[in-house]
Amino acid sequence: GMPKVLTGDEFVAKVKEHEAAQASAATEKVERRLEREQRAKEMEEWKRQEAERKKKNTAITAHFEAAVEEW
Repeated sequence: GMPKVLTGDEFVAKVKEHEAAQASAATEKVERRLEREQRAKEMEEWKRQEAERKKKNTAITAHFEAAVEEW
């Protein structure tokens, strides 16, 4: 076939578009990773608070049951 011109305006525009898409994809990948790390930290904190809440509820329930036994 005929050789293609690699300096044509259309080709250069497609190359620039492709490079921009690659940069955008890399940026999105980094942003997703950071969001995932943040979500993991928040989930860890939530689990800690949830365990604390359950511990308090268990203590309250035990106290209530003891009071019922005395009554």
